Formats: sequence, C-alpha cells, structure tokens
Amino acid sequence: MRNIETLLLWLGILGGITLRCIDISVPDVLTDEAQFGLGTSAAHPPLGMAFFRAALMMGGSNILALRSVSIVLGILFLPLLYLLVREWMDRRGALLVTALGSLFPSAILFSRLAFLSMTQLFFWTLFVLLFLRVKNNGSEKEKIALFLAAVASSSIKFQGFVIPFLFLAGRMMEKRGSVLRDDVSWILLLSLVPIALYDLTHPGVLASVLLYGGSADALGLIDRFMELFSVWWNILVFAVLLLPLSLLGCTRLRWEMHVFLGWVLLQGFLFGPSHEYYVTDLVLFVIPIAMLIARSQVSSIVVLPLMMMNAILLLGPSFLVRSSWTNPLYQQEGYWNLHAEEINNVLKDQDHVIVLGDAGHQLRWYMNPEILVGKDMDLSAQTGVFLLLDPSIAVPFADGKKLYNDEQTRIIVR
Repeated sequence: MRNIETLLLWLGILGGITLRCIDISVPDVLTDEAQFGLGTSAAHPPLGMAFFRAALMMGGSNILALRSVSIVLGILFLPLLYLLVREWMDRRGALLVTALGSLFPSAILFSRLAFLSMTQLFFWTLFVLLFLRVKNNGSEKEKIALFLAAVASSSIKFQGFVIPFLFLAGRMMEKRGSVLRDDVSWILLLSLVPIALYDLTHPGVLASVLLYGGSADALGLIDRFMELFSVWWNILVFAVLLLPLSLLGCTRLRWEMHVFLGWVLLQGFLFGPSHEYYVTDLVLFVIPIAMLIARSQVSSIVVLPLMMMNAILLLGPSFLVRSSWTNPLYQQEGYWNLHAEEINNVLKDQDHVIVLGDAGHQLRWYMNPEILVGKDMDLSAQTGVFLLLDPSIAVPFADGKKLYNDEQTRIIVR
C-alpha cells in the first residue's frame, strides 16, 4: 500500500507539472498580461515586470516567452514548497503537500498566465523558508539570501512588503527584550528600506491602488464574501470544499505559517474579491489539508485521484477536454491569436489606428500600428482608420469604406 501511495504522489506531481505546460497559447493575451509584458503598469514596483521583459528580450515577442516566467516559477514553486514543509514534516508528508499543490487548480492556471501572482508567491515562499532556516541558527550565506529574498518579495507587487513586514513584527514580539541585538530583525528591517524609498519617490503606485480599488471594489461586507466564494468556486470547484476542512489541520502550525496563511486568505477580501489572481495563493492551504489527512483515517489514495480529476476537468488539454466545467479562458481559441495577423496585414500601411470599444492593453500587444483610444474623441469630423471592436457602433461610420469585417471586428476608413 505504501508503494502504491508513493507512486500516486509522484504521478500527481508529474501530472500537475504537465498541466502547467499545456495550452499556453490558447487564450488571448489578457490586458494585465500585456501591461506587465510591456512594462506599463503604474500600480506595482518594477521587479516582477522586469522578469517578463527579460524573457521577451531572450525569447522574442511571443506568447510562450511572455508566459514562460510563470511556467518556470510555477514548476519551481513545487520543490520550494517541499523544502518549506520539510522544516517540520517528514518526507511522506512533504511529498503529499507537493502533490496536492501540483494539482491545485489556481496554481496551475496562473502558472500558465503572465500575471505577477506566481512570481509573488514564489518569492514569498522562498522568504518564509529562509526565515525559518535563519531562525534556527542559519549560516551567513542564508542570512544574505534572506535579505535578498525579502527585498525581492517586497518589489514584485504593491502588497509584496506585507509578509516581510508581518514577519518583522512577529520577530520583534519574539525578541521583546533583545530586538536591537537580533540579526534577523535587522535583516528584515533593512530589507524594507528599498521598497519604502521606491514608494516615496513613486506616488503613482499608491495613487493607482487607491483610485482603482476605491472605484472597483466598493462592495458591502456580505457582497464581498459572496463574490469571493463565487470566484473561488469557479476556479477551484472540488478543491474549494477542502479549504474549510483544512482549518482543522492548522492547529499544529507555527506562527509564521499562521501569518502566511492568514494573509493569503485576507488579501483577496481586502483588495478585490472579484480579482481571480488572488486565488493563486490559496494553494498554500494544501499544507494544513495534508496535515489533516495525515492525522485522519482519510487516505491520500482517495484525495489525490479526486484532485487529479478536478484539475483535468477544469484545465485539461483543451483539444481533448472541453466542457461546461472547463475554465472559460480555454473554452475556445482566442480571437486575437487567430485574427491578429490578418488584421495587421490590412493595416500594414497605417502608422496609427483609432480604436472604439473595449480597448485594453492587449491591443498594443497584438497590433503593429500605434493605438489611439477614440472613446473620448469628437468623431463627428474625425478622419482616418477606425478599428471597431463592437460592430454595433459602426452606424456613425456609414459613409466610411469597409476594409475588414468579421463577427467581432470591423475596420473602416473615412
């Protein structure tokens, strides 16, 4: 039985890695992916976007290069997760955590997409691992690594500093009478200096967060909970049922993991329950889930096949598995992936094009001409080439010449 379980654990890990590497080019580049790849987001520090820019410089301006950062870090997260739980669990328990994490749907999904979520999670997890090791009389090299991991994890997303800050507060409580003589406290305090200086000299980060958050997420308490659960269910399905049960396995975790898991649970509620990318970090709850399995009569031989089926149902190869359960991004081929080349060919002689409709950053990724957003323009006497993303708005351009037309897009010149 033990050999069968071990084989099943490794199959789960390999299956999760495989799912991270398929269907990379199926969905269109999303607007957030485009702005991260183009380095145009004002809401976050630059380090996370620098990874994407470096990948594009090395691999060219294509979807695989753009999303390769998340793929690589999503796979590397798994051995990192194993090493983290090995700090207090045996090899079998750590392998179970890794297998469950490998099959966790949100971790698979955002290992395929060029969001900052997996990058942030990877460096947060690395920071927590190094923190635990340095606490236990770590070497000088590990202390340097802890400082670098804290700086890196604070410089990827605007909320990246929260985990190092909370760990600093927890460490200061541990060392009440000897904080000034504690190397770990000084490492964490100094690691927060770069991001503090960056935010002070780049007020656009805080402004973007406050303006966007205030307008997009003005929901009541009950509405936030309902929205949060809806997003979790849509992405996780079966896995979401394990989250409340996992709380029973948290009792034996150290305070560091309580802080880590608590923040993971809270950030989506605070910063936007409708933002799917916050569900990525819920993969960490496989740690108490595994601890609960280890303490109960439920065998991993029962849970792992269910997790595998759940992952395949939601994110299996789209050319084999497409159903109403499949994640919406993989229900069909992306429109711009199929039509961008043809549309660019129509516009090959144009320096710019005026876009009407929902023009996100993804258009700047796909289109060769410069994009001018026309929604606030006075178009009554405007001439030029117009890209209409909604065919219903073509009425004001009845006098124009149609250059291109399909079920979603029209190009008109007048």
